[in-house]
Amino acid sequence: MRPSFDILIVGIGGQGTVLASNVIGEACIIENRSVRSAETHGMAQRGGSVESHVRIDGRYGSLIVPGTA
Repeated sequence: MRPSFDILIVGIGGQGTVLASNVIGEACIIENRSVRSAETHGMAQRGGSVESHVRIDGRYGSLIVPGTA
């Protein structure tokens, strides 16, 4: 069985946080892995915070719980 991963990518608007999570997701799909992702956007267009949550081969659920990524 392959290990599961929870990845949390954080940044501010315009740094490519969402792009990074999309690249990871596409790579997982190519490798036939189960992947789920979600983004939370603050005032991203004004330099606010952006979080991208990526779960690879893990349990179904909502966003990654603090302290587990």
